[in-house]
Amino acid sequence: MKILSVALVLMASLAFVLLGCSDNSSPVVSPTDQVLSSPTSSTGLAKAGVEVIHSLRGSANAYYTLWYGPDGSVWGTIPGPKQKGRFYNVETVQADAYSSGTASGSFRYQFLGKLPPSVEGGFFGKVEGKVIKLAVEGNKAFLVVEVTKWELWPLPAWFAQVFVDNGEGASSSDELSQWFVTDAPDVDPGYGSRDFWLTMDPDAFISWSTDQLEGTGVPVLFPIDHGNIQVR
Repeated sequence: MKILSVALVLMASLAFVLLGCSDNSSPVVSPTDQVLSSPTSSTGLAKAGVEVIHSLRGSANAYYTLWYGPDGSVWGTIPGPKQKGRFYNVETVQADAYSSGTASGSFRYQFLGKLPPSVEGGFFGKVEGKVIKLAVEGNKAFLVVEVTKWELWPLPAWFAQVFVDNGEGASSSDELSQWFVTDAPDVDPGYGSRDFWLTMDPDAFISWSTDQLEGTGVPVLFPIDHGNIQVR
């Protein structure tokens, strides 16, 4: 399988196990919670003459609901409002882009919540990775992450997502894009790949995602429920 989307993955065909279940609907990460530490020291790079030119910081948390296909099976997940039966997603990120054209940082993605007993599989659980690309345009940041830890998911894998910073003090107005994950390292424009995403900026990824989700009714961008994203 070349590429999967949070909105498009056919979970019934994946041999994954739901982890970290809880029916607590209150936010589990606050905007002031500390994000993961960066694996590469920006101080050390500065001493070597490399400067930080862009950064992405913060937490972005949202409720999701299951997406059922015409046959009644679960096809994936889509963002949903805070209601009974929804499950919660928590993202924390710290990323820097450097004048050398490189990037570093860390990322954590975790689904929490109670799903119907009929859902026996899915990529729900915790995902951790290291940032290999950060591109910023205005208030939008595009991130490509190499996955380093994913319970019961075969590695290597990479995923990509856009974050939108709509201003300080307006945490509920910040936005996320649907994120896509692939096991393909080489360029594959039709379905997406690590190398293909590495050529993109935020607007290009949003445009590509729009084509991928055409006809599904799934939004490309959606507001976060809680948190604060800072794009610099």
